[in-house]
Amino acid sequence: MNKTWPDRELALLQRYVADLDLTGVHAGKPYESVLRRFQRFAMDCAPKRPLDKGTLQAWLRQCMSESTLGMAVRRAQLVTRFLDWLVANSYLPRNPFHDLREPCRRQSTAAIVRALVSPDPDSELKSLHGLPGFGSHLGPIMREHVERMKTLGFRYDEARFRKFDEFLQQRTGARNESLTSLVEEYAKLASTPASYMERVKVGRLIARSLQRTNPMTPDYMQLVVGHSTSGAEEIAKMASGAKVIKAFNHVYAQIIHSSPEFGNRKANVFIAGDDAEA
Repeated sequence: MNKTWPDRELALLQRYVADLDLTGVHAGKPYESVLRRFQRFAMDCAPKRPLDKGTLQAWLRQCMSESTLGMAVRRAQLVTRFLDWLVANSYLPRNPFHDLREPCRRQSTAAIVRALVSPDPDSELKSLHGLPGFGSHLGPIMREHVERMKTLGFRYDEARFRKFDEFLQQRTGARNESLTSLVEEYAKLASTPASYMERVKVGRLIARSLQRTNPMTPDYMQLVVGHSTSGAEEIAKMASGAKVIKAFNHVYAQIIHSSPEFGNRKANVFIAGDDAEA
């Protein structure tokens, strides 16, 4: 079988529809009809170049000239599943629908279709992207905290941290404000008492993460010891002749004391230092 798409024999399309295992002898006919028309359009529109956003846009505009927006969305949903199947089976290098959805906060094919058929597709697509995940000045701290908790086996909801991160990204001058004042401002925007307390809790968790590795200034904006050394190194200097190591950096002491096992595996305790004997 031809290992590339589009194939003029339509063999890949027919195999995909057969693999859907639809009920009824003629159940696959509507799928095959939509996919066949899309494939022929792609072959006629851009026979010598890869399938891209321009081809999708031209095809959707043709759909709109023949039918409604709702029908164009439905056809696009059928097509993107077929393209995903082609990519998964190495018949197609990329699914342009997937590439368009990937940077969007709401990964909806319907939203992509509406953007592509709009008068200004590029602006509409950009509006779907939203803010970058954990893109604020405290974003790396929040990301590291969420990843650490997930590594420890907790089913951790990162949405509450993402919301605070988005607030920081849109807050003018947030980088120059203390964490305390930012959390207070963010919490006051809550619509319910429960939401208020949840936002305060997020702030406390971030504060603990900031203090975990190295001591911070009271406003949590700077490292007390700067960037040329660390808290552990400063302790070693004060304890002349002593062997200093750092442990429990990614595993809470409470976990080690209470339940150091996750399934059949024991929790690892990370130790850092420059003295092998210690």
